Amino acid sequence: MRKDQLLFEFRNDDEFVAERMGDCGLFNQLEDKRQNIFCFLHLTIQEFLAALHVVDDLDNVGSFLFEHINNPRWHLVCQFVSGLIGDKMRELEEKSRVSKSQEVLHEERVIDGICKRFQDWFPKRRTIDSSGDNTLLVIKCVHEMQEVRVMEFTASFACEDDDSKKPKEFCLENLGIAPVESTALFQFLSCIKNLNKLRIFYCRMEHFAFRKLSQLLIKDNELTELAIKCSYMTYQHAKHIADALRSENCKLTKLDISRNVLLTDESTKYLSDALQSNDCQLTKLNMAYNTLKHESGKYLSDALKSEDCKLTELWINNNELADEGVKYLSDALKSNNCKLTKLGIAYNKLTHESGKYLSDALKSDNCKLTELWINNNELTDEGAKYLSDALKSNNCKLTKLGIAYNKLTREGAKFLSDALKSDNCKLIELWINNNELTDEGAKYLSDALKSDNCKLTNLPINYNKLTDEGAKYLSDALKSENCELTELGINDNKLTNEGAKYLSDALKSDNCKLTKLWISNNELTHEGAKYLSDSLKSRDCKLTELGINNNKSTDQGAKYLSDALKSGNCQLTELWMSNNQLTDKGVKYLSDALKSSNCKVTELNIGSNELTGEGAKYLSDALTSDNCKLTELNIGSNKLSDDGAKYLSDALTSDNCNLTVLWISNNKLTDEGAKYLSDALKSENCKLTEVVIGNNVELTNEGVKYLSDALKNEKCSLTDLWIGRNKISIEGMSDEKNASRQPESDENVGLWEENFCKQMTNHWDLQCSN
Repeated sequence: MRKDQLLFEFRNDDEFVAERMGDCGLFNQLEDKRQNIFCFLHLTIQEFLAALHVVDDLDNVGSFLFEHINNPRWHLVCQFVSGLIGDKMRELEEKSRVSKSQEVLHEERVIDGICKRFQDWFPKRRTIDSSGDNTLLVIKCVHEMQEVRVMEFTASFACEDDDSKKPKEFCLENLGIAPVESTALFQFLSCIKNLNKLRIFYCRMEHFAFRKLSQLLIKDNELTELAIKCSYMTYQHAKHIADALRSENCKLTKLDISRNVLLTDESTKYLSDALQSNDCQLTKLNMAYNTLKHESGKYLSDALKSEDCKLTELWINNNELADEGVKYLSDALKSNNCKLTKLGIAYNKLTHESGKYLSDALKSDNCKLTELWINNNELTDEGAKYLSDALKSNNCKLTKLGIAYNKLTREGAKFLSDALKSDNCKLIELWINNNELTDEGAKYLSDALKSDNCKLTNLPINYNKLTDEGAKYLSDALKSENCELTELGINDNKLTNEGAKYLSDALKSDNCKLTKLWISNNELTHEGAKYLSDSLKSRDCKLTELGINNNKSTDQGAKYLSDALKSGNCQLTELWMSNNQLTDKGVKYLSDALKSSNCKVTELNIGSNELTGEGAKYLSDALTSDNCKLTELNIGSNKLSDDGAKYLSDALTSDNCNLTVLWISNNKLTDEGAKYLSDALKSENCKLTEVVIGNNVELTNEGVKYLSDALKNEKCSLTDLWIGRNKISIEGMSDEKNASRQPESDENVGLWEENFCKQMTNHWDLQCSN
């Protein structure tokens, strides 16, 4: 195998011996009258014999594995070696019962060292993906040993936590899980103590793998949440999951099988049958983005009517239920046995008929629904009328209604307004964005907000063709002592500075309870920012979040807002000003505000403006101030170069800097900028946990090496790194991933054992140019 030689010659004058070799069942003799040429009947035989040879020299097994673990050609040999080591372990166990000789003790130490290597080679993170590391190989090797204690030892890293009783989450992502790997993989998962959530994303799994997953679900464990998304799941696979749900040992309460386009109505039937089992504990089911039709509505309806069904949340958005499917579900909602409180049926080709069916259900005293999400359909005003009638019913318990993208006009707003004025209506959130309400529709809703019966606290009315007149109506409502609104979204309309003035006047009212205002993508200039600034300085203004992205505010607008942030009355903690017309001068104003002891801003978004290195310098000065409370900063899509990265990096090393999230993507950073950030990440004062540095097209492998060095540093706190779309090659990506996974050489094992290299727990985004 070392010589990559598949054929060999047997030199012996005895033809009888050569003939016997050809008949022994191991070799195949080639037809050659001049010499005896043989090959193995199957390459696996050669690999197994090679493993036998390796294990004969037990002291060097560890070094053999280290030398060959990264070479796919030797992977099966490594698995055979592991299996033989398992046999050796059991053999030593028998010997040790008789006597503990020095030889036995020595061999036990050697094998313990081999087991420790397997754990060291396992990436110290709770995700297995297609990154090219040896995670699956390690699991298969340990499985071949047939020693549960070794598998438990290997999986013990996933059990490590400050709180040993804290639930654990594990993710399988972008894997092709073959049957031969399934048994080993799911045995490994069963060895993770307190495993509470298992997420399987973008994986290809065969029936055998789903059978093994089903067996995992009924084992003695704490698994309560399972997500299988974008994984080509079929109705046969759904049957395995359904079988597990019927077991009294299965503790699953939440199942997400969304975005599996091969799931059809037959899949729903299996799951619905399981939901009717007394042993099924499921309370939340997500089947969105599949290929379900009205038949699925019928099957789920049957389940919901069962007294054994415990489902309280059902998300079946983005399917093809149509009105007929909703009719079945509505019948179930009227059943005394139905426990559903949340229903998502958005994007299901529904018309006003569905509005009628749901209205009848909501009026039933048996219906327990408190949330209904029916966005992205074609209910029209007629459907809104049916739902409004239900909202006026004493039996209706709905508190949240999503009816966005439904072709509603001012008439639909009028119907809903009448409902909101009813003392029976319990609605606190109404998502009515992306319709065609116009100012007249805003007037109807504003009238409702002034009613002492209206309980609405959140109203997203984005993208509804509102003008300043619509803003005036809403302003009048906000000034009313009866208005309970705390969140208002009015993005993507046609508001000008005059509209901003109306809303600002409302914010200064003692009656106004608004804490979050989103007025992005309108037509505001610095004058509009001035009106908002004046309101923020008012002691009656309660605003903590302000979004004015995608407007036309200039540096002067930033100055007005900066003056407000310095006011002791200003309560703002989040300011979003991306995609305006800010330059370094505007950033200077904002930075001065951040240094004020009165400023309470913790999150600032000024991406997509005209910032350069000078702007970064101003921000750096602010971040080093002991008064600055900023924890999240987005300056992506500007014109920062390496000098800007240097200024920010200097700030990150300051003890006063509290920044944990930094977005600096889509600028003009090169490898030098990455070096500055790397130096900062190694500082004991740096508190960054998330960095987004993608779309800096001049970043190469050298820059990645700098960042990799930082990731290996014990002082680096980074858990999220986004670094896509640049000039990083496959080699550079490998360097980055190795920084958070396995040692590059035998000498680095010690460092790895001490966990100096940080676990990238949440996200990787390493896109290569080749």
